[in-house]
Amino acid sequence: MTLITRIFGKKRTFIAADSQINDLQGYPYHLNGKIVKRQKLFEFDNLNLILGFSGTLSIKESGYFLIEVCNEFFENFQGDNNDLLKELILHLKQLKLTEKISGSSIIMITANLNNLIQSCTIKINKSDISIIVKPGDTKLIHDSTIYFYCKENNIDYSEFLTNFCLSNIKECFDFNFDYGDNNLDDINNHPILIYTILCITAYEQKMKLKADFLDNLSDSEILSFISCFYENILRLRDNRNIIRDRIGVLYTIGDLAYYAIVKNGEIYFEIYER
Repeated sequence: MTLITRIFGKKRTFIAADSQINDLQGYPYHLNGKIVKRQKLFEFDNLNLILGFSGTLSIKESGYFLIEVCNEFFENFQGDNNDLLKELILHLKQLKLTEKISGSSIIMITANLNNLIQSCTIKINKSDISIIVKPGDTKLIHDSTIYFYCKENNIDYSEFLTNFCLSNIKECFDFNFDYGDNNLDDINNHPILIYTILCITAYEQKMKLKADFLDNLSDSEILSFISCFYENILRLRDNRNIIRDRIGVLYTIGDLAYYAIVKNGEIYFEIYER
C-alpha cells in the first residue's frame, strides 16, 4: 500500500504520495529484476481536483481497474461541480465495483470547487461505496517506539512529548491509513506508527505540530518536511533499536514521489525531484 499524506491549513491543503507498489507481504514487487512503481496521485486541472489512490487498485481477473475508471470519469465529466463527488460515487456503484473488489480501496480527494478548498475520502469495499469520516479516537503515539527513540538519541521522553498537541495533529493531518481497520491489536492495520514517525520528524526538524502548522510554513519548507518524513519511515523501519519488530506495513511505503498544493483559485501539482 502506498502512503497518501494530507495536511490542512486555513488557506491551502498539501497532499503527497509515494509511488511504491508491493506484494501482499509488503515486499517491493519486482518485474524483470526491477522494482515496479506506479503513480498514485493525479491532477485533473479542468476540475481543480487532486486524487490520491491506495489499497486495491486493480484486479485483472474481475475487471477491477479503479484508477482507469476514475480517470475516464473525470476526463469526461460535464456536470455541475457541486455534484461531482455524488456523481462519482453513483458512477462507481453503477459499475458494480463492490462485486469485483477484494479488500478495499481508498480515494483521497482535495479540490478547489467554487473557490472553496474541500477534502473528503471515499472508501470502496464489498459492502459499500461511500464518503467516510476520519475516526476521532485513533491513538497517535506508539509509546514504546518513542521511548526507544528517546533512549537511542539521549532525549528526555517528557520533553519530546511537549512538542505536540495530539488533538491539533488530528485536525491538521490525515493519511490513507486512517481509513483502514484501525485495529490497535495489529499495528499493520493501524496508523499509529505513521503518526509516531511524523512526530519524530517534527522533533528532528525543530517544528511544533500545532493547529497552525501548515500556515506558518512556506511551500518549500513544507515540501522539505514531508520529504524528510517519508525518508524517516524508510530509515526507522529497519532500526531494531527503535522499532523492535519488522512491521510489514512500513515496507509498503516508498520515497516521496508526487505532491500537490491546493490554494484558493490554483493548484500546483509536481513530481518531486531530489
